[in-house]
Amino acid sequence: MEGSDAVQLLRQAGAPAGIIAEAERLAAGDDFVVWEENAEAFVLFTDDLSTQWRHVGGLAGVVRTGLDYASVLSHLEFAVDGRARRRDLYRLVRLMERAALDVWADQHN
Repeated sequence: MEGSDAVQLLRQAGAPAGIIAEAERLAAGDDFVVWEENAEAFVLFTDDLSTQWRHVGGLAGVVRTGLDYASVLSHLEFAVDGRARRRDLYRLVRLMERAALDVWADQHN
């Protein structure tokens, strides 16, 4: 994956500005590196599931609360062969979700 492709996927997924800036910095020198064993999960998170975030609005504005797991599981069932592989990808997506939520929370405070 080219660095500019990864940056574009991050933008489409609504990644925080800090993550996009770091990806752009990395892409400026060499291609953005996504380890092969993480590529499928990365694309799943940044592309396939980019519209599956739950949002809550309140006095503090609109806040992402996490992924819609019913949609995530439905997509995995449709798009990924093998129960063990689906389970692995689900675990990796949850890790990326947690990291993204932590960054967004830090930016919101």
